[in-house]
Amino acid sequence: MKKIIDILKNGLLKNIVIGVFFLVLIAEGYMLYKRMYLTRIYTRPTLIPILLLVYITQLISRNHILLVGSMIAACIADYLTIQYVVFQQWSGLGMYSLSFTLLAIYFFRISYFNLRSSFVSLLVALVGLVGYIAGMEILSKAHNQIIPNKLLIYFYASTIALLAYSVLNAFLNNKTLNLKFAIAAVILLILGNISFESSLYVFHRRSTLVDVFTATCYGTFLFLMVSGSIKLDDKINGADYFAKI
Repeated sequence: MKKIIDILKNGLLKNIVIGVFFLVLIAEGYMLYKRMYLTRIYTRPTLIPILLLVYITQLISRNHILLVGSMIAACIADYLTIQYVVFQQWSGLGMYSLSFTLLAIYFFRISYFNLRSSFVSLLVALVGLVGYIAGMEILSKAHNQIIPNKLLIYFYASTIALLAYSVLNAFLNNKTLNLKFAIAAVILLILGNISFESSLYVFHRRSTLVDVFTATCYGTFLFLMVSGSIKLDDKINGADYFAKI
């Protein structure tokens, strides 16, 4: 028992579980590279449960309801989107939208309103969203393909834009807080989605390396969001008794 307590205190167990998370992420990439899509049920949906296991104490004690809710929604989406039932795949997209919306609310809560910074953040998010929609329309017409459930896809993109707006707004309005992790996470999320759309409309799913890049961006986004948000909350509340990452 003493040895177990010592392991917990020095953070060794947490580091081991983090290592397992990235091993599963590597396995997810391998499954995509080898087109072992059915086997991904053992990798993609387990990423978030493993990640939450690492930080469960901090998440509960800090009352991270929004963050936990976001991760649960994303976990459900991970499971639904790897299924071959169309309704489940589109339901998964809706759950991702819910996940990003909850994350956006989380970052809105830690920032105050400043007209100039908020306007700049909103402008950047809107330009990015319009650029994405225009790009999708151009790609679909250039490759003579129809975008299924276009409104749902654009709603999904809008929630990513909302998350980008909230993170950038918090970053510009809170100079004393280190929000670089959130900026990096959102950039990875956007790159992952651009990569996914490119895989569909440009490479026609022939390049599995593009799919590996998409999965890597998504997994790293999850890790940065969860671990970074906990460190941020510790800093805001002046807590220093949790192990640093």
